[in-house]
Amino acid sequence: MNNFNVSNTSELELVSTLTRKGQVTIPAPIRRVLGLKSKSKIAFLQKKDGVYITASRYTLDSIKGAVPPLSKKYSEKKIRDIAIESHIEKYKSK
Repeated sequence: MNNFNVSNTSELELVSTLTRKGQVTIPAPIRRVLGLKSKSKIAFLQKKDGVYITASRYTLDSIKGAVPPLSKKYSEKKIRDIAIESHIEKYKSK
């Protein structure tokens, strides 16, 4: 059974056939709800109660370079130490 979470207040089950190539047509009502167009990226999320699909707004390639590189090179240990210190500071004040 395909599980499409269309909204918080309603459920909708639509059936589609899987081809030999492992392809499936996403029904038009679902495409509209998700805002999918030709060439849209789709994310599949597997959870204990089923598999969910959603429109994937970003891919690694599309966001590559969005954040500038660090001005300094840090070792893995230094990065870990900074993260631990930040975590401690964040929860020390609570």
